[in-house]
Amino acid sequence: MSRLHSGWLLCLVHAWASSISFAGLAPENVAVVVNADSPASVAVANEYVKLRGIPAANVITLSKLSHVEQMPVDKFRDEILGPVLKMIEERGLTLQI
Repeated sequence: MSRLHSGWLLCLVHAWASSISFAGLAPENVAVVVNADSPASVAVANEYVKLRGIPAANVITLSKLSHVEQMPVDKFRDEILGPVLKMIEERGLTLQI
């Protein structure tokens, strides 16, 4: 990942984390989605999980994702949203996340 993309990723995670803290969500109400094929994604996720005390069951790891800057909505639903929602359901987290 380029330095520019890493910088933007960190800024977005910080903004997102700040909004979550402001909203008052407890760690068990947060799902962290990690791109296992991206060392930057894994590093940011690990630090966020550690700092916020996110339960391990709430960490959802995906791999073999498309390497694109943008993707059509249907592809996003198939590769990311569908698997994330399925894992949330399988782990019994639907009512808390």
